[in-house]
Amino acid sequence: DMIKSLEENNIGFFDAEPYFPKMFSKYVGKFPFINPLSYALSVASAVEFKRMIFGLSSPDTEFTASILKEMGFKFALVVQGSDEKGINQIDELSTLGKTKISELKNGKIKTYFIYPKEIGLRNGKYQEIAQHKTNQENSLHLVKILLGKSNRSSIEIVALNTGALLYISGKEKTLKAGVDKSLEYIYSGEAIKQLERLVMTSKGDIKKLNKYLYIASKNNGKDN
Repeated sequence: DMIKSLEENNIGFFDAEPYFPKMFSKYVGKFPFINPLSYALSVASAVEFKRMIFGLSSPDTEFTASILKEMGFKFALVVQGSDEKGINQIDELSTLGKTKISELKNGKIKTYFIYPKEIGLRNGKYQEIAQHKTNQENSLHLVKILLGKSNRSSIEIVALNTGALLYISGKEKTLKAGVDKSLEYIYSGEAIKQLERLVMTSKGDIKKLNKYLYIASKNNGKDN
């Protein structure tokens, strides 16, 4: 089903287990706090197996990029996001503050920082993107984002991270172009259609999705 989803929808979820032993062996003795399970979403989110976005909550982006290079990845972004004051870190690109990126491309690694305003985004607010208390609330929040009906902080941090995927896929030449295209997908209605196709292809609960769509459509305001 996931191969079919990948072919038809350009998205799927795959077992990351084969990647764990080699990557974990590189970290053991150096960064013992890193849990190999944290690689799952990063590996599953890669556009293809030679391209990846890898999120870290630690600043060791160059070291991780060097491991990905050894593993044969051709194009990868290892990212560490920060809040506005640079005190708290998140393992994804951030609109709350700056993001450190170690970019692996064509065998070379370069490290740089990006800020929301540089790519046409506003500084986000943590309370607007924070996780909710229940799975149902989080699911509704996601649906609102993909409908373009959530708050700006939520929509833009999603667009930033999906825009990075478009960038490493080669579909867009710059990160900013990827972000712009992601926002276009959201506000045009294409993003929510993609979710519907994924649910159908993966034999998910389309009735539950339709319920969230109905609730979101009844709320005309842009909130969480």
